[in-house]
Amino acid sequence: MDIRLIPYELAKGMQETKEILADIQPGQSVGIFIGPEGGFEEKEVETAISEGAKPITLGKRILRTETAGLAILCYDSVKDIVVKTMTEDFGNPSAMHLKGVDAEKYVKEAAKTIAGILKVQEKEILFTSGGTESDNLALIGGALANKRNGNHIIITSVEHAAVSQPASFLQEQGFEITYLPVDHEGKVKMNALEAVLRPDTIMVSTMLVNNEVGAVMPVEEIANMVHEKSPKALYHVDAIQGFGKYRIYPKKMGIDLLAVSGRKIHGPKGIGFLYINEKVKIIPQILGGGQQS
Repeated sequence: MDIRLIPYELAKGMQETKEILADIQPGQSVGIFIGPEGGFEEKEVETAISEGAKPITLGKRILRTETAGLAILCYDSVKDIVVKTMTEDFGNPSAMHLKGVDAEKYVKEAAKTIAGILKVQEKEILFTSGGTESDNLALIGGALANKRNGNHIIITSVEHAAVSQPASFLQEQGFEITYLPVDHEGKVKMNALEAVLRPDTIMVSTMLVNNEVGAVMPVEEIANMVHEKSPKALYHVDAIQGFGKYRIYPKKMGIDLLAVSGRKIHGPKGIGFLYINEKVKIIPQILGGGQQS
């Protein structure tokens, strides 16, 4: 099997990846390692392989798809943890018995890791079933919890259905939705945003990175304007396409709600999380479970 090493640079990584994939011949099996910023040293790869890391072998057909052709160092320990939680530590994390306590440790450890990456508190990380649930909870839960402050919501005209459809639902419930235009690069027009922000605006939602054209939104600039012009508004960022590729610090950048999908960072399917600033109130959309309150 042919092994390719791809240095992961925040600005150039994707283009370099495309160039390498373009050289792959039909039917050729390739193990792809996408390294950390600055790339892998050859010795690092040798050490990783000796410790159990395995490149993901993919054919040309799969490599042509959106993100399925991008593999990371995948240690057997990751798979082992998933299997262990399904076969041994399968208790309810909210339960007081031993199996529940053991299961809770995994949840807390994961929350600690994510909180460290975002530089937020562990209690501000809420695990969900994926990016769609995270976005829905942010939009609907945030709007319903803050409707006493107004009923005006702003989203961009290029949002994913996980945001645009909850917005349509809220519109049916009596909320007013403004669709913000973007420029020729797919980025938010700041003058247009300033023009539509109002005292009764309770939420603004934008992507971090657009899933179709790759436009990167100026989220910190947007956050500053939102909080200056509409102090009662929450700023929600759909970071599903950008988390792990761009450094993002919600508290520093003024982001109140941040949605992420696990599968976009090569995690298991059916998992995601929503960062919720400790000062933000949202109304739960799933009632009665109590696993993570």
